[in-house]
Amino acid sequence: QSAGRTTLWDALIAFFIVRIKNDLVAPEGVSPSWYRTRERVFTTIARVAAALGTFSLILITDDLLNDFGAAPIFIAIISLLWILGLARNVN
Repeated sequence: QSAGRTTLWDALIAFFIVRIKNDLVAPEGVSPSWYRTRERVFTTIARVAAALGTFSLILITDDLLNDFGAAPIFIAIISLLWILGLARNVN
């Protein structure tokens, strides 16, 4: 493994354990470190929840096809979690 090479495992770790964004400007009266940490924790939780939700969606695909009632709601919630988890990377 060379120093400049990123493995799949490293990429997965970096995706879920996000770095603190130092370019975030905290509102007046709020500690900048608290504001950045809160954003980091929210992003991490959204990404983990989206990944677990997607995994569970894959596991229950047969049940969703037979009972279509809750499927759109479940898919919408998982999609929203992915959007929230990935929106951090939008410039």
